[in-house]
Formats: sequence, C-alpha cells, structure tokens
Amino acid sequence: MTREKLETWLYRLFLKLTIPAHKQAIQSWVLIYSPLNLTIFYRLLFHLSNVGYPAHWLSGVLDNLLKGRIITTARPPRSEPLKIKETKTSMPGLSQSVQPFVAELSTLASIWQSALPFGVLSTEIPRTQDIRKYRINFTGVSGYVDNTAVFVLAFHQALMLPSQRSFRTLLLDDEEGQKSPQISTLRKEGLHIVTTWEWSRSSKTATFWLRRDVMEEMQRGSSWRVMMLRTDNWEKQSGSQKLNAVDTGETWTNIKPAATGVTTSKP
Repeated sequence: MTREKLETWLYRLFLKLTIPAHKQAIQSWVLIYSPLNLTIFYRLLFHLSNVGYPAHWLSGVLDNLLKGRIITTARPPRSEPLKIKETKTSMPGLSQSVQPFVAELSTLASIWQSALPFGVLSTEIPRTQDIRKYRINFTGVSGYVDNTAVFVLAFHQALMLPSQRSFRTLLLDDEEGQKSPQISTLRKEGLHIVTTWEWSRSSKTATFWLRRDVMEEMQRGSSWRVMMLRTDNWEKQSGSQKLNAVDTGETWTNIKPAATGVTTSKP
C-alpha cells in the first residue's frame, strides 16, 4: 500500500477496535464476538514493520494517535458486520478526536516500545517506571452475559456525563457523533477508556496497567467515577461508582523481559 492508503487502513482498524458498531440484539447462535483490545494494534505494527513498511510511516501513525486527534477519511464502523461497500465509499478528510483512548494507548506504547522492531518518535510516551498496576473492586455488576468478552472500563467525570442509554455516540467524533460543547469537552478531558484488563467474576475485581500520572490526576478530586461498559450494545454492565483504584505496588519495570507485550487479557 501507499503511505496514504496504509494510514487510512490503520486508522480504520483503530476506530473499529475502539468504537465497534452497535449490535441490535444478542443472538448467541449468530453473533461472533471478537475479543480484541488495543494490544492487537501494536502486534499489527510489529508485523507491518517486519514485512517492510518504513519505520517513519508506522511511527507517524502512532504519534498522531497518541496526540489524541487524527485527520483521516476513515470512520468508525457503521455496519455490523462491516460491509465492503462502506470501506470503499469516498469520504472527506475529517479531524476526529481519539483522546478517550490515549491514556491506555500511551501506556501500551511504553510497554511495547522495547519490543517493537522500529523506533517511535513521540513525546507522548510515558516512562516505563511510571506504568503501574491498579485494582478496582466493583459493586452492583450485572451478571447478564458476563461470560462474553465485550467489556471495557470507562473512567469519566460525573458532571460531564449526560444521562443516556447508549454510550457510543459520546465517543463518535464524526458526522454521527454528538457535537454539543459539553460532549466535546467530555471527549477531550473527561473520559478514559481501558480495553486491556483482567476481570475476576468471583471477587468482582478489575486489574489493569495504566500510567501513574493519569490515575493520580483522576484520584486527586472527587469528580471521577468508573463503570463497566458493554461494547456490543454500548450499555452499562455496572453502575457508575466513585473511583477508588488501589495501587498494587507493581510497576512494569518489575516484570520479566519475556513477559513484554503479553498483557492481552480481557474479560
């Protein structure tokens, strides 16, 4: 692919991973779940480098994503399963915010940086020693479909979050997204989504890696809350509760080198 086509393809995959299309109903006999999280994006960059794509192309895409805003003709998926016609439809270039995913994406960039076969030129990557493991105990979690891999953690500022059933339109920054100043501010500074985490159904405990500065900023005040979201119908799986994450004391620098890049667990 040319550089332009490669960038569009990668942005489309990123948006498909982070903002999957809304599924109308659960039909277990026909529905195919794809339990992918953002670690797959780094595995893809690893592969593209190995097959010969230039390092500065791949580094440029990642740096743009880490800055929280991309200009692209790609859009979050609007059909499920994704129709080929949709991918071939000519769309104008559009500036879209991906800020809600930057906290996790930059955390993973720090974890994966030493494993990637190319250098990443970006000032948005935190130090590895600042990546820490956290634990959250949930209350009021629904047991409905809790054995399927369709969940993410959503950290949000309570006063910015409007009351609505589907969460997806809050993340969309295209022609189908909400455009109010409140939602734009929410996407820019009041929302973090974590896709890579482990869930204990017995203890209702979530564990995940995240950059320390983001977590400390969220826990500094009382306005941040956390909940579990489903990414099939984009409804809440748990109530929104006060953020009270516990630092387990583990840092990524304490992990054995052989474990680099294997944090792919998802509930």
